[in-house]
Amino acid sequence: MQPVGAVVPLKVDIAEKTFRSARGVSITALQDLSFEVRQGEFACLLGPSGCGKTTT
Repeated sequence: MQPVGAVVPLKVDIAEKTFRSARGVSITALQDLSFEVRQGEFACLLGPSGCGKTTT
């Protein structure tokens, strides 16, 4: 819970992100992801090439 008037430039809440594989199988990539990036903070998404960083 944020104090009244608190500045939160970015808040991310993802309940679930799924993809369908080439074989038609549903794959859960993310589940219950929640985070905030406040003023002056730095965040990045790391992972190997082709893992879905841009898609997510």
